Parts: sequence; structure tokens; C-alpha cells
Amino acid sequence: MRLLPLALTALLLTSPRALAAPPISGNLDVGGTEPFWSAKIRPGYLSVHADAGEKTEVYRGVTRTQVRGWTILKAHRGAKRIEIRLRRNPKCDDGMSDRYYPYDAWVFFGPGGHLEGCAYRAGHLPPDIVYDQ
Repeated sequence: MRLLPLALTALLLTSPRALAAPPISGNLDVGGTEPFWSAKIRPGYLSVHADAGEKTEVYRGVTRTQVRGWTILKAHRGAKRIEIRLRRNPKCDDGMSDRYYPYDAWVFFGPGGHLEGCAYRAGHLPPDIVYDQ
């Protein structure tokens, strides 16, 4: 069952559209649900907030690379490492809010730990989706 997400990831990473995507840069806010979490990408650091903001970790030494349409940020907090992968997707849906975000976000930490969510430019929260009535 775990092979399907890996196969889909491989396919997405090698699509012509993904290969041509420019890097994602600037200050970004990232977040997801189930569980609720958020992160901030700023010059020189990444901060990750969990447990409704009660637990915050700041990671430094940020490096940014571009691999097949993904912008990959890596940072550390002592011996702890974190990786945030971003990809353009104008309809990223966090599954809870009535918004589409411009970027997919995957966060990897520790052995086997990961979170999935969406990202947007800091200070530019996307508007609510307007449904036809």
C-alpha cells in the first residue's frame, strides 16, 4: 500500500511541467490539519509549531535546492534535521478551510515522520472559495 504514494511521487517529480517549475522563494507560511500544525519559512530559519502552537521548534542553517519542480529546504536544530518540500499547485486544499493555497507542502522529520499541508506567501492568505448558490 505504501508503494502507491511513492509511485505517484515519482511520477509527479518527473512530469514535464514539474521539471520546468522555477524555485519557490520568499517568506512563506505553511500549515496542515489532522494533526494541526504550522511552519514559517523566513531568511535563515524555519519554525515549526505543533499542538495548537504550544510547541515551537526553530531550525537554522537553512539550505534551499531545486529538484524536479520541488523546492527543498533543509535545516537543523542541533542534531535534529527537518526538510520541507514545496511544489506549485494552485488548488492545494488543506481539507478543512474553504481556501485553495498556491503550494503543496510536505514536511519530513525524524525517522519516518512526515506531515502534509499547503503553503502561501506570508501576509497573503488566499481568499475563501466562493461557491455558486
